[in-house]
Amino acid sequence: MSGSRLSSLCVLGFVAASPAFATAAPGARDLATEVKAVFQAKCAECHGPQVRKPKGKFGYILDLKKLAADPDKVVPGKPEDSQLWQLVQDDEMPPEDAKAGPLTKEQKQIIHDWIAAGAPSVSTEASAPPPTTKAAEPVPAPSATKHLLHWLGKFHVMVVHFPIALLLAAAAGEAWSAWRRKGQPAPAVHFCVLLGAISAVVSAVLGWLHAASGYGLDSPVILAWHRNFGTATAIASVILAVLSEIESRRGTRSWWFRLLLLLVALLVAVAGYFGGRLVYGDDFFSW
Repeated sequence: MSGSRLSSLCVLGFVAASPAFATAAPGARDLATEVKAVFQAKCAECHGPQVRKPKGKFGYILDLKKLAADPDKVVPGKPEDSQLWQLVQDDEMPPEDAKAGPLTKEQKQIIHDWIAAGAPSVSTEASAPPPTTKAAEPVPAPSATKHLLHWLGKFHVMVVHFPIALLLAAAAGEAWSAWRRKGQPAPAVHFCVLLGAISAVVSAVLGWLHAASGYGLDSPVILAWHRNFGTATAIASVILAVLSEIESRRGTRSWWFRLLLLLVALLVAVAGYFGGRLVYGDDFFSW
């Protein structure tokens, strides 16, 4: 091979290897751009930066770097351990009544692949806008019954204050009777227990309806604790009301009633604690 030919091949090799002539590997995907397009189309309505009060105080769905750094939602490289993927996989997010409609099978796969790839951020070199996703088919409006149930669930945030006040007032009143060594049931305590039990049951039912509409699904662990303690409070308060009625007719107050009333008051406090975290965020009770 002549020297001039060898020189020409070296020059061509250098040019081909330069950044200006570099080409992307065949089949390479920009998962960050793909997943951001999915989030923009399906999730930004409730969790985008433009939302004044995003659900669950989660308004950074389009900030992939911040999202990937939130261990409560994404565990890079581990979709099955990521809360975000669990909600997507179980069809809990977006909720069934979301205007954007449910995720398609392909969109779910993009979210899975993005997390599995380490949840990369959008490339800063990309200047072109993200590709538009296929327009979703119109989502049928929920049935009148389902719409009514979801609307009724919103009253949970109002009704829940009744059992909190009534059952805690009953506990305070009974503590005062115990302090004064009175063995007869106090009518005021009996009234608060009966009305508190009724409102606790109504509040628990409305709470389940409210959660079924999609509220709180961004914090499923806190929601589960709040819902379980709230349901336990309703059940215990009904038992307490029956016992209060029996003892009111007998005219005697037992320590069983007082211990159960103390337990109900503790359940109310714990359920309220998780309710506060659910509404105002994990740091609401921080010192």
